[in-house]
Amino acid sequence: MSGTKRGTEKWAYGYVRRNKAGKPSYVIYQKVLGRVYEVSTRAKTEAAAEAEYRRFEADRDAYSPGGPKKPDGVYLTPDLATEFLTWSAAPKEEGGKGNGARWVHYQSKYLVWWEPHLKGIDLRNAPIEKIEGPLKDTPSRPHKIEAIKALYSWLVTVRRAIKPTEDPTYRTLKVPQAKAAQLKKKKAMAPADYFELRSKLVKLSTTLSKAGRPVFSPYWIDCLDVLAGTGWHVSELERFSSEGTIQKVDHKDGAAILEVIHKSGSVHRTLVSKPVFEAAKRIRDRATEAAPRHEEAKRRERKTPAVRPFVPREGTFKGDALRTALQRACDALEIPRLHPGSFRHSIATHAIDQGAEIKATSDFLGHKSSQTTKKFYATFAVPSKVPTFT
Repeated sequence: MSGTKRGTEKWAYGYVRRNKAGKPSYVIYQKVLGRVYEVSTRAKTEAAAEAEYRRFEADRDAYSPGGPKKPDGVYLTPDLATEFLTWSAAPKEEGGKGNGARWVHYQSKYLVWWEPHLKGIDLRNAPIEKIEGPLKDTPSRPHKIEAIKALYSWLVTVRRAIKPTEDPTYRTLKVPQAKAAQLKKKKAMAPADYFELRSKLVKLSTTLSKAGRPVFSPYWIDCLDVLAGTGWHVSELERFSSEGTIQKVDHKDGAAILEVIHKSGSVHRTLVSKPVFEAAKRIRDRATEAAPRHEEAKRRERKTPAVRPFVPREGTFKGDALRTALQRACDALEIPRLHPGSFRHSIATHAIDQGAEIKATSDFLGHKSSQTTKKFYATFAVPSKVPTFT
């Protein structure tokens, strides 16, 4: 049932108000089951008012002119970045992501880079070109994409600040895969090559620099031995040095099991030989001895307005430091530079060449899929041979 106030201009579902200039404003005036509804549509034309009336009819009690109030914008500010990074670093059992301090540090660095590029842009349904534009020809592009996609994922699944359909990066902005040139670049070395290099590095460890320190520290040799005996990522050795565990075993193929948190967050167990076990023990002992000094330094550490920067624990393994030391050692030996990450490729190639199954190699390296091992780490292994006519 509809009604119209006396002395007012009528329209199909109520009456029309006019201001001093004579401009109309359509008002719904309805009596339904004894209840009176009187609400302005804020519409200035009859067609627009009729559209508003259809919305009113769909839900009279929840009706709001012009539709629901638009939520406040979501902007990349230092406070939002800090909230995200705090969650990223928090352990999984506390509801966080459980990322390592190093990656959280780099996430912080990349979000600082994103801030001026996304200033004033509502992250909810942000134009994808506003996100893709700054990425053109920028260094560390894959990592910057990972950081912004991780932020959006957190906004959707944890903070619930935006809806999945409002994430412009979903299925649109993809992390670039390894380039073909990277897949063709030979990264593996043979065991004989490693032992030859190792003997040269041992000699450098007994040679003192002008500052009175070994040119290549014996500690770095322990780190290389563990990488060569486990096929770990360099970041896994970093985590092992500060929080890994060692379990001695009586096994025909090894002397101990080293446990480390894989980058996926799961516990990864690796059976190692006696020399690798001894090197791993020295790495853990060094970190344990330095722990009290690190905690004292941590208490004195200056806080920053955003998140606390990544500060490796004193005495723990630092991948960047090993990379620099190894490259300087290679320069001193006048040989091509070697990257610590090449040991992982070497282990996969050597294992498959020696007859190990792809699946067994994949499990040893901690891959979820054997295809990862085959595509990225066993590229230069000798392919399997089946019987042929000739």
